[in-house]
Amino acid sequence: MPRDSTYAPALLARAADQLHARSVPHRTVRADLADPLPTGRYDAVVSALAIHHLTDNRKRDLYRRAAAALAPGGVFVNAEQVAGPTPAVDRRYDEAWTERITELGSPPEEIAAARERMRHDRPATVADQCRWLTEAGLVDVDCYFKEWRFAVFGGRATGAGRRHVRQRRNVRFDAGGDPPAREDD
Repeated sequence: MPRDSTYAPALLARAADQLHARSVPHRTVRADLADPLPTGRYDAVVSALAIHHLTDNRKRDLYRRAAAALAPGGVFVNAEQVAGPTPAVDRRYDEAWTERITELGSPPEEIAAARERMRHDRPATVADQCRWLTEAGLVDVDCYFKEWRFAVFGGRATGAGRRHVRQRRNVRFDAGGDPPAREDD
């Protein structure tokens, strides 16, 4: 994830609190998505609102690295901004987003600031990202939830199969925020 992320510490702390409350052993890591992943095998690699800042090539590379870091039966889950499958659908996503935040009372300057931040976004379609996860070696890849330009998708590493969450040893969380400071390849 980007090192200069404003929201990452709070998001990671909240995730850690939720896991502590459920007595789930875990380790949180804050790092740049372009950096090597921490050594070890993980039962879960979870990212939220970070990967859409990467180019498609960097997304594919990260998915391969995340899949390789998973223990047998481990899961990768990404809660992410996604692109529409066509330009027309992508425009509808934007219209729906604008309608919703306007209804919620966001002032024009807040909407303009959000649009400026979104200029750095590089979302990919759900279909492309699920294909990349499959190519990375994950199985049972699917989109678990989707509402307009927000989706939750992922897959599982082959091996031991599904285990109850209380048996998991290591959980890795990334929390998104501002775009990376350096340009992607």
